[in-house]
Amino acid sequence: MAETQITPSISLIFRVSCGKILTKSKRADNTQRALGRGHSLKMKLKGARHIKSEEGVSVKVYRHGSSNRHSHEFVELVYVLDGHARHVVGNEVMDVKKGDVILMDAGVEHEFATEKDERITLCNCLFYPEFLTRVITGDNFIDLAYDMFFSGYEDEHGAKGYLCLLGADTSEIGRLVLTMVDEQEKKQEGYLKVIRSLLSVVLIKTFRLCENENRPTIPSAQRKIVSEIIDYVTAHDSKSLSVGVISHAMFFSPSYLSRIFKQQTGKSLVSFIQAKKIETAAELLRSTSYPVEKIMLDVGYADKKHFYEVFAAAYGTTPGEYRASGSPRE
Repeated sequence: MAETQITPSISLIFRVSCGKILTKSKRADNTQRALGRGHSLKMKLKGARHIKSEEGVSVKVYRHGSSNRHSHEFVELVYVLDGHARHVVGNEVMDVKKGDVILMDAGVEHEFATEKDERITLCNCLFYPEFLTRVITGDNFIDLAYDMFFSGYEDEHGAKGYLCLLGADTSEIGRLVLTMVDEQEKKQEGYLKVIRSLLSVVLIKTFRLCENENRPTIPSAQRKIVSEIIDYVTAHDSKSLSVGVISHAMFFSPSYLSRIFKQQTGKSLVSFIQAKKIETAAELLRSTSYPVEKIMLDVGYADKKHFYEVFAAAYGTTPGEYRASGSPRE
């Protein structure tokens, strides 16, 4: 179904109604039956085709009917301007209408289904995940925002991370979104700064609305993230490992990853990475004839004194003595 881009009036009036947050909507007994059709073609939308590299964000309004199931390489915030549709995220089905807000992480599969000849008008705000780490600052707000956004990590869901505000009073968000559209289309001097600033406000307002509703607990969501951290550390070269590198790869802030890792494992993320480096060093000492200095550098230590201290703390001996003994003394 072809999409038609339209220019809305900034004076659009939004309906105000009582709100509820949906981060875990009722799971569909049968997603395809609810849609009334068979499996649809899955697509992955590339960031380069939808977000100009020099802008980093994209804000557009579309009016369309049913869409094919697809995912993105970017984060998508959807504001429903008019109409209604059935929205499928992962294996969940929800009815969306004017004023609803949907925020989906990169990689989330979703689609819209409308009745025959029906159309829904959406404002799509597209941006890369890194934008979130610049917006979300402060310990309490990081917990709120990430916990809400990534509650879709729940094991029982197919979606990677998403949240929806259904039936909430989002009129303020709507006005901000339409101002962003106006700025994107007119492209007056400084328009990108305005759009980025407004998008930051929209995200903050969205998370605040979530906070005002019943906040779900998501221990399994955090366990999923911690599991991915451990997998990343296990799979990658010790030399390049750091909290910063992992946070960049997973699109989370360093402080958030460190916090939930500590909460879930009882260990600091820094000490876990350090243990991996020292374990790799011990393995190289046992299996190779490389000089200690080379092994030290290969696992990411530049300070010899510090390396020796950390190694001795882990194995109770120096690297040279460890190699000479032929077996670890833990």
